[in-house]
Amino acid sequence: MKKTALIIMLIVWGLFTLFTEHDVEEGTYREKALISLKSDFKDFQSLPSYLKNDESFLKEALKVDAKVFQYFPKKYKENKEWVLLAVKENGLVLEYVSNLFKSDEDVVTEAIEEDGYAFKFAHEYLKKDRTYVEKLLNEKEFIFDHIDKSLQEDQVLIEKALKYDGSAFEYLPENFKKNRAYIVKLLKKNGWIFSYIDEKFKKDKELIAIAIENAPAILEEDVPEEVKKDKDFLFSLIKINKEVVEYIDKKTWEDNDFLLKVLKETGYGLQYATKQQQNDIELVVKAIANDGFALAYASEELKKDKALVLKAIESYSDPLKYADSSLQNDRAFIKKAIEVNAFAITSVESALKSDRELQKMAVMQNTYVLDYLPELKKDKAFMLDMINEDINVVPFIDESLKDDSDIVGAIEHVADKYKYIEELFTWIALALFMLFLYLLLMKHKKNYKLLIASILLLIVVKILQIYFVHGVFRIPYEIVDKSHKFGLKQTHCWMGEEPTLSSLECYDMYVPEIYNDINSNIISFPVRVFRSSEIFSTKAPLLHLGGGGPGAQMALDNVYALSFHLLDHDDFSLNQGRDFFIIDPRGAGLSEPLLTCDTFVDNFLLNMKKDLTLEESYRESEQDYAKCIQKFKKAKINFNGYNSEALADDIHTLSQATSVDKWVLFGVSYSTTYAMFVAKKYPDIVKAMILDSSCFPDLKRDYNYRMQVMDRYNALYKYKDKVKNKALLHHPDMNNSQERIWSLYEKLNKNPIEIDYLDLKVNGNYFISSLLNGVYGTKIFEDLEDIILEMEQNNTKHFLPYFESYIDFLMDREYADVSAMAHYCYEDKPFINFSKIKKAQDTLPKGFIKNNAILAFKSKDFCKEMNISSNNKTLAEPIKTEIPTLFIHGEFDSVTPLRDVKKEMKNFKHSKLLTYKTSHATLGTEPKIERDVAKFLEDF
Repeated sequence: MKKTALIIMLIVWGLFTLFTEHDVEEGTYREKALISLKSDFKDFQSLPSYLKNDESFLKEALKVDAKVFQYFPKKYKENKEWVLLAVKENGLVLEYVSNLFKSDEDVVTEAIEEDGYAFKFAHEYLKKDRTYVEKLLNEKEFIFDHIDKSLQEDQVLIEKALKYDGSAFEYLPENFKKNRAYIVKLLKKNGWIFSYIDEKFKKDKELIAIAIENAPAILEEDVPEEVKKDKDFLFSLIKINKEVVEYIDKKTWEDNDFLLKVLKETGYGLQYATKQQQNDIELVVKAIANDGFALAYASEELKKDKALVLKAIESYSDPLKYADSSLQNDRAFIKKAIEVNAFAITSVESALKSDRELQKMAVMQNTYVLDYLPELKKDKAFMLDMINEDINVVPFIDESLKDDSDIVGAIEHVADKYKYIEELFTWIALALFMLFLYLLLMKHKKNYKLLIASILLLIVVKILQIYFVHGVFRIPYEIVDKSHKFGLKQTHCWMGEEPTLSSLECYDMYVPEIYNDINSNIISFPVRVFRSSEIFSTKAPLLHLGGGGPGAQMALDNVYALSFHLLDHDDFSLNQGRDFFIIDPRGAGLSEPLLTCDTFVDNFLLNMKKDLTLEESYRESEQDYAKCIQKFKKAKINFNGYNSEALADDIHTLSQATSVDKWVLFGVSYSTTYAMFVAKKYPDIVKAMILDSSCFPDLKRDYNYRMQVMDRYNALYKYKDKVKNKALLHHPDMNNSQERIWSLYEKLNKNPIEIDYLDLKVNGNYFISSLLNGVYGTKIFEDLEDIILEMEQNNTKHFLPYFESYIDFLMDREYADVSAMAHYCYEDKPFINFSKIKKAQDTLPKGFIKNNAILAFKSKDFCKEMNISSNNKTLAEPIKTEIPTLFIHGEFDSVTPLRDVKKEMKNFKHSKLLTYKTSHATLGTEPKIERDVAKFLEDF
């Protein structure tokens, strides 16, 4: 038995050894096979069949060298999924696949995305397919050398390729290659074309300068040597594109005068200086004055110069990283660096970065340092210390600590400390005042000193109250009138993970629909509040009065919209230490009720597909609005409560609810009218006004009526005047745009064309309306030539975005179009001279312009059905105020023309006008505008 057991054990051990050795050998062999394929993919042919059918191994093999795919078993080479895997790894594998896959767009596109040269191996069928080739060219694939010869002669396709592939220049007809004006146009789009132009043009300095703007590397290989020796010209190129410095010859940099000149333009030039120059204090100082990062290229000796390093970090702290290690470890120097720039602590690359005293010093100097030291936000001990030192750190506390009892207690302790001081000062002030009265009665001579002391103490108390209004201790807003429930009620607002919105507060403001009616409905409008992190700021908050229209919404439940609102206004709100409030006006956006006509939106697409005439469209709209008016009347809506006067009352009530004494009002388009009414009715609550693209309540629709109607049409006719970069006007024969627009109008009314949006067709009426809607911005002036040329060929590419924008506007369910009608009936219609308008309409151009204008005033306005009555003549009077006002306006604004601002400015005693090369609603179109507004508000 013992012998039998021993034999069995030996057999088991032998089998175990055999199989484990096989596994090890197989694993080792697999690895060796992959290494072998890396050296020569052809070795795949000699692999054992079990590996050739091991799919996990095959996938690894493709990653090593995808060309092995040509030796894969047939079942894989005929499988589209495996073909796609192969060409994703190496597009040139397309050479080895079957014709079936060489003509498969999915496979070929995947191969080209990996390597454009792969198109050489595509099937001739695809190389001749103009639509497919054009699609690839639009995706900027480098395929032109491999498309069919017949397409290589297609001027449109050549120009598409030339936008990114300079080599396509070789396929141009000879007369085009010799046309300098044509070459200029091409170089503005793609400077790399310079490499392929005729040698005689390569000496042309103007062409070089144009090409350099987007292709600075041409200087190295393609520009003639004699031109590269012209230092004045080289400097002019640097001013065009600073990257040129990378391609200037080394010998040129040896000229100290040239280097000094360049360093004044870009400190980056120090990188190409000689070692001797990099040790020249004068040159290095110039470089660092232009760009602190130039410290990286200074000599090791100068990197030890404390004054030089401190100069380098004045604007940005990062250059501190280039300082000598001796300075990085010099505590006294790092302390000095923090004094110069608090963010220097974030660029320390030594143990001193963790020095508690230095960290506190930096945070005390600028709390935003915490954003770059997130570990400190989570450090409970550090944050507790800092709360006692500087309460401004509270907004930066990490979420994980915000509910910590010790942190909450520390914040409350600081708040209580200030409240006790406030109460103490109040009682002392009152005691001193009482003593003053007593001594006054006793005819004591020195009693006035006590009066002054009591007044000063009361001022201190007021300052402390302001601190609490602007600070983290401020309690949530409360209902102002509890019996009628008027005031603010905090609501939940979910903003996802967007960090910029983490401090957003959301409220609904409850107000009476009719202010002088004790039985009025209670309505609400949304209020969004961004807090300034400067707790003790005394700046008047900024209040954005909503979109234009009237009736436009602000999308106050949309993360992206709120982020953009903050981005466009933070320079003159949070960054100046003032809170930022945004509202939707009553009746619009997230207000309750929302006065929008859903019936119109529901029927709009159906009516559009009927291809109605202009007059039929107006009639259909009238029926829709009649139903909406009846619906709101059944809901007991009082339309007399939706106008600019009621909005002014809302802002007054908001002031009471928030304890805000004065606002900086911001309005855009029609909400500028709201700002003016607030300033007129409640001037005491307005510190200043920023009015973007102003509308004036005294300029009704009969004022300059013909000019008002024609402004937007004329903007289209004279589009060339509004294009900043004339290079975008690349159709020199486009001198009859007005005629061509109206020819298209006639053509489209006879034969509407299908458009790739909601299965709609575009007729002439919608074509013109979309263009007119486009003049709210300036891009349409750049696109108009392409729109006209393409639409004449039934191509809607450039027109489509404007059509979509117009249709989206008409279908916006949060646009308060019924509220807009109420505004018109209350504050416009009673004061319009309609006979004057009728006379002016007779002078309008015949056709769409005249018909549309007449139908707009003929159509039912529903003022009687809405029971709106107004005879307050002050609604039509000019607004006159001494409140400081900044007008910002687009020079190309044809919606609210600049001439109106210039006419009305005399009524704004302390006003200033800034104009920009933009159209309607200027803020957000140029960064400079926000900075200009911030500068104006510095003292308010």
